[in-house]
Amino acid sequence: MAGGAPTIDSNNNLYVITSNGDYNGPAGEFSDSFVKLDSNLIVQDWFTPQDQAMMESGNGDLGAGGAAVLADLPNAPVKHLLIGGGKIGQRPGCELYVMNRDAMGQLEGAGGPPLVQKFPVLRHIFATPAFWNNTLYIAGKDGP
Repeated sequence: MAGGAPTIDSNNNLYVITSNGDYNGPAGEFSDSFVKLDSNLIVQDWFTPQDQAMMESGNGDLGAGGAAVLADLPNAPVKHLLIGGGKIGQRPGCELYVMNRDAMGQLEGAGGPPLVQKFPVLRHIFATPAFWNNTLYIAGKDGP
């Protein structure tokens, strides 16, 4: 996560984004994934982009950037959001992922809950987003 700290929600769940390596999901290897851990550091849920193998083979590091827990939205259809990205995804730049912290979807496209949103950004992300005063701040690095 480019030296960024994990993020935590009000239920003491910890969220991290992992980098390149092996992926086998339920068996316990979660490269290039968002991972939700409980206070005992036991995996509770995760999200892995469907192109994880391409990321791993091309040094695409989803974990080059960090994750941010957004403010709870008690009146919205999805009340608990998580956002983050790295140096992967559509070229040029990368993709920013917004997901439901209560149902992260596990492997994208495998029948789990869908992402709330995924959209391209023009710069690779090597930083942790900050959410303050209802505004998300994120710094990009490198150009197309």
